[in-house]
Parts: sequence; structure tokens; C-alpha cells
Amino acid sequence: MMLNRLRVKGKLNVLIALPLAAILLTAVPFASDRLMDMRTAASVAHAATAARLTGDFLDELQRERLLSLIYLGAAGADRTNLIAQRTTTDDAAAEIGKALGKEDAHYKTVHEQLENLSRPRQAVLDKQADLNATYGYFRSAIAAVLDGLGLDNKEFDSDTIGEQQLDTLDSLLRTNEEESNVGVAVVAAAARMPESAQFVAEAVALRDHFDKQFREQASAENLELYRTVADGPTARRIDAYAQQLRGDMTNVNADAMLRKVLEAVDNQAGLRRLVQDRLAREIADAADQRATQAKLSVMLALVVMLVLMGFVVAVSVAVSRSIARPLRRLTDAATRVADLSHAELQRIVDSDDVKSSTPSLPKIDMSTTDELGELASAFNRVQNSSVLLWERQVLVRSNVGQMFANVARRTQNLVDRQLSLIDALERDEQRADKLATLYRLDHLSSRLRRSAESLLVVSGTRDERLTAPTPLVTVLRSAIGEIEGYTRVQLGSICESVVAASAAGDLALLCAELLENATAYSPPHTVVEVYAETIDSGCRLTIVDHGLGMSDTRLESENARLVERERLDIAPSSMLGLFVVGRLSRRHGLDVRLVPTPGSGVTAVVILPQSVLAEPPTDLEDVGLAPDVMPAEYSAQLSAMPFPPPEGGFPWFPGGAPQETPQTPPEPSSTPASIMQRRVPGTNLPQGLHNVSSDSPPAPVRDADAARAAVRQFESGTTRAMSEPTVVLDRTMLDSVLPRRHPGQHVVPSLRGDGAIRGSLLPPLRPQDNRVRDPEGERSALDAFVAGIRRADRQAHAGQILDEERQ
Repeated sequence: MMLNRLRVKGKLNVLIALPLAAILLTAVPFASDRLMDMRTAASVAHAATAARLTGDFLDELQRERLLSLIYLGAAGADRTNLIAQRTTTDDAAAEIGKALGKEDAHYKTVHEQLENLSRPRQAVLDKQADLNATYGYFRSAIAAVLDGLGLDNKEFDSDTIGEQQLDTLDSLLRTNEEESNVGVAVVAAAARMPESAQFVAEAVALRDHFDKQFREQASAENLELYRTVADGPTARRIDAYAQQLRGDMTNVNADAMLRKVLEAVDNQAGLRRLVQDRLAREIADAADQRATQAKLSVMLALVVMLVLMGFVVAVSVAVSRSIARPLRRLTDAATRVADLSHAELQRIVDSDDVKSSTPSLPKIDMSTTDELGELASAFNRVQNSSVLLWERQVLVRSNVGQMFANVARRTQNLVDRQLSLIDALERDEQRADKLATLYRLDHLSSRLRRSAESLLVVSGTRDERLTAPTPLVTVLRSAIGEIEGYTRVQLGSICESVVAASAAGDLALLCAELLENATAYSPPHTVVEVYAETIDSGCRLTIVDHGLGMSDTRLESENARLVERERLDIAPSSMLGLFVVGRLSRRHGLDVRLVPTPGSGVTAVVILPQSVLAEPPTDLEDVGLAPDVMPAEYSAQLSAMPFPPPEGGFPWFPGGAPQETPQTPPEPSSTPASIMQRRVPGTNLPQGLHNVSSDSPPAPVRDADAARAAVRQFESGTTRAMSEPTVVLDRTMLDSVLPRRHPGQHVVPSLRGDGAIRGSLLPPLRPQDNRVRDPEGERSALDAFVAGIRRADRQAHAGQILDEERQ
């Protein structure tokens, strides 16, 4: 339905359009009628004015006719009066043109009749015109002028009063014409013109006819005035002359009679002209008054209609606003709630910040108590419920994140204890098959620890494992060591970029997830290639596998998940690793894209911006190396201290420190392939990574058994030392004799958190060795040192657990 597609304001406008249409339907016809009355009254006034001017013209033309007949019929008549009268007649016609305009139809009729009389006029002056013909010319012209007035036109039917008045005026004009004819006939009879008696009889009959018609139409006031003229002494005298002239005219003095008759006719014509002029002016004034009243009625109708329409429109606007404005406020409030919900959902998708201020939704105040007021109150309750729901959602999300983080940390602690137990079992186990199983268990525990770290990422908790800038190759090695198929990963050309401390741990986890997916979804006989190169915007890391690959739709979906902010509880995914990758990439501003590998497989491209990279170290110093010879003062002070002597000595390595032997290529092992060998750090990396000069000496090989024996002797000595009485030493004596240890002192500057710090009591460093250094050998030694520290820590945990189990 059309109304259903309209807004509330439109429906109100439709409702208000009905009374407006009713007003228009009522006012327009009324105004139209008043306009018609005004035009009709104006036409009546114009016709009355034209009749008055025409009456003056006809009076002059009738006098000219009378003088023309006297000039033609009476002997010795003077033509001077006739010429003067002709000029007066022309002037009266000109007055009609001035008043009505040259283009007026009635003036054109008057002018045309004068043109028709031009030849008879000239013939009269030349006394060559016939008396009867001249009388006929003038009578025809006068009748044409009266008919040209159109006082009996149907145009005036709408104005009843005006129509009646114009009919009365027309009858008066025609009565005056016949009265003038009576006067002409009497004058002709007095002048002893032939057929004058017939003229008199016809003129009196016609005059009586129009006189009767006028008396029937005229008003009482006009009739009284007319009777004064028509029944006055002058009219009776003319009637007497006419009656006398019908009889025997033998003994009548013709000249005296002519003068008397002419005087009487002139007087009667003047009196009738006064009545005619007064009646025409009254009709014109009354018509003007009616036109003015009609105009005022039209204006009043228009004003009333406009005021009424304005009032209706104002009321409609007020009513529509009283409804539309609260509805608009409700709509705006609903829009704000919807926007807030959308923003909150958008923030919940991937935002790590679960703490946010409670939104403030303005209350909708309505002064009315109608349905809109009730709707506003209900909506205020909806807003309050929305805020409470939002707060509960934030609290639930925070609790879920904390729960995930607690589970992840507990898993990490359990994995660390498990790894400590595994290391203890590996240390005491000599059978190759059992060692292989323990190694697999060790690796699975490492993967479980990575899963716990991924769970921390999902919960939105940051876990900074490294606190110093780390070379990119070290990050990649750490990532390779945490996946199952680490033997299938091949490092290609790796740039010398250094990862910032804030991003090193997350980047290692990100690379581990990508490498895990690459090895899991590719055949076992293929390798996963890793490349890193420096670009203008930072560093580009590429991980290439030749596995199953993904369809274009799946690639587009996963790439969108890497970029868009989503949560697993809103948009669950079967690939948790890619979700973790997306979360970490957005956290550090990394650009991660999955593209098809030529042939088959998927290539992951990671763009590291400059913000996650650090400046590489300028040089590597021999930090923390002991001096060749201890200063004599330190040696004397240490000899004087009452330390109990260790039983059986306390050498770090039995039989002295192990000697460094040149590194030789590994020989084929005679051990069966089914037995897994102990993992040695760095042995599974590709040969292309060892960027060692051919001129440098080979790296020394460490004796693992000797190192294990040294650690065991160290533990036994520590146990015996704890069982002996504790020697209390003076703090000031120790500070003056032994140098204080400083955290990070024995770590290279690139792995320190706060730079190289040397204590004031440290002895001076020995001169730097000038021999050619083996970077790969030093790196292997550092890996062995770090691995030893970790195993010692795990052993302590394992020993504590075993003691608890025995108890």
C-alpha cells in the first residue's frame, strides 16, 4: 500500500490535505463567483458610462437632424446654426473616443455611423437632399448607435440589478429618440412640410410604446423624475401643438408656430437629457459600487482562505513536529545504541584491550505523557539494559581472557616441569631406544609449550620471552626448534636484520606457526624453504612449501582473516595457527600474505616494518672473560678466608679442561637407523647457513660426557657444602675481596636488557685476542652454554619432584 511507504510526516500531511482540499473546494467557487460579479459590475458601469456619453451624442445628433430638416423644408432657413450644430455633434463623438478609447467597439460604431452620414450631411448643406431620405438617414444612424450600445446583451445576465438598470436606460434612450421624432414631426408640420401629419402620428405612437416600457422598468425614484419631465408643461405644450397641427392649419401663422414648436422641442429635449444623464450616472455609480463590493468580497475570501489555510498548515506543522521530533530523537537514540553495539562488536573482534569505559547514552526527556512519552520511557529502559549488557559482555570477555591466560600459564608451568623430568630421565638413560622415545617426548613437550603460548595470544596476553634485540636468524632457529618437522626446514639466504626486543618473542611464535602449517600440509619428502631479504620498508621473510596448497577462495578467506579483526568465538576457524598469526601481525603492524607457490603449495610472505627492527651491534667485545692471572691481593685475601676444603677436590672437568679438537665431517654411523640420536644444537640447520671462511680454523668439538661428569661433581660438591657448618663471613670483607656479580655481565651486548654494565670491582679485561675468531664455533659454544643452564634448571625441578614422590 502506498501509505505504508510514507513516513509519519508524510502520512500527517496526507491527513491534513483533506481539510485543505475542502477549504479550496469551498473558497475557489466563491471567489470565482465574486470575480464574475466584479467583472459583470464593471461591465455594467462601463456600459452606463458609454450610454451617458452616447446619450449626449444622440441629443446633439437629433438636434442636427431637426435643424437639417428645417433647413431643407423651410424657406429662408439659415445654415449657420446647422454648421455649428454639426461641429457640436462631432465634438460629442470625439468625447466618446476620449472616454472609452479609440479601440472601443461602441466608439467604432459611432464613428462608422458619422462616416455614413457624411454624404447626406453634404447634400443637406447643398440643399440637394430629399426631406424624407434625410430623415431616414439620421433615424437609421441613431438606431444603429443605440443598438451598438448593447444594453440588452446577455453578458449582463449574471448581474440582475445591473441588467434591469441597463434595460431601463435603454428604454429611456429609445423613448427620448421617439420624443425627438415627435418634436421633428411637429416642427415639420409647423413648417407645412408634406406628410408631416403622418410623421407626427407615427412618432407619437412609438413614443407612447417606449414610454410605457420605461415606466414599467424604472424604479420609483427614477419614475418620479421621469414623470416630472414627461408629464410637465413643456411636454403637454408639445402634445397640444401636435394635436393642433393635425387639424386645419389655414388660419395659423406658420412662422410663429414654428418658433414656438422649436422652442418647446428644445426645452423638452434638454429636460429629457437631464433625466437620461442622471439615470446613466446612477446606474454607473451603482455598478461601480457593486464592482467594488465584489472586489472586496474576493479579496476578503482570498484573505480568509489564505488565513485558514495558513492556520491549518501551521497546526499541521505543529502536530507533525510534535510527533516527528520525538520519533526522530528516538531514532537518533536507537542509531547511537546500534553504532555503539557495532563499535563494541568491532572492538571485541580483535582488540586486546578488554578494559574500556562504560558508554554514556543520553536519556530521552519527553514532556508529554502520551504514547510517545511511553515509548521514550521504554526506550530509556532499553538503553539502560544495553549498557548493562555491554558491561556484562566486557566482564565476560575479560573473565574468559583471564581464564585462557591462566590455563596457558599453568600449561607452561606443567610443561617446564615435564621437560625437567624428561631431562633428568635423559641424563640417567643409556639405552638408545629409550633415549629416542624421551627425545620425542621432549619435542612434543616443546610443541605443547608453543600451544600454550598461542593460547596466551588468543587470550590477549602479551608474553615477552626475549628482552633484548635478537638477530633474525636466531629468531628463525628458535621457531624451527619448536615444530615437529624441524628436519625438513631449510634456511636459505637470511639477511643480517635484528629484531627488536618487543617483537622477538612474538615473531618467533608467528614463524613457528607458519612453519608448522607448512610442514604439516606438505609431503614428508619435501622441504620448507625460508628466505629473508632486506627491502626499503624493512625486511621480507618468505616461507615456501610445496604441499597441497589452497583454493583461491580459501586463500582469499584466510588472507582476510589475517587482516580483519575477528575472534574465535565469533568467527571460529579450524586453523588456530593462522588466527594467532593474524593477531600477532596486527599487534606489531606486520603484513602477512598467503600466495600460491608455483606448481603447488602455499608461500607465506611476511613484511617486517622498520618499527620491529633494531640496529645491529657495531662490534662484539669479549665481555666477562676472566683475567689471565688473578691479582695478588685478591689471591691472598681468598687464601685467608676459612672455607672448608672440598672432599676429593672440586675440578670443573676431570683431568683438566677438555682440549679443543678440530671439527671433522661426521662419519657414517654404525648405529641402526631406528635409534634416534641425541639432538645437538645447530646440527640440523642447512649447510648454507654456516658462513665460515675457508681460511678460518675449524671450530673445536665439545666433549658432552666430560661436561656431564663435571656437572655431576659440581652437584655433589654443592651437596657436601650444604651439609657442612655454614661459615659466616663479614659483608664488608666479602665486598672488599670478591667482585660482585652483575646481571647480564657475561652476556653479549645484543642480548642484554640495559647494555653492558661493569662493576667497579671487576678486574681489567685482558687484551683482545688477535687470533682469527670462528663465529660458528662461538655460536655453538654459546648454544651449549645456554642449553646447560636450562638443563641445570630442569634438573633442580626434577630433583625436587622426585623427592616429593619418594616422600
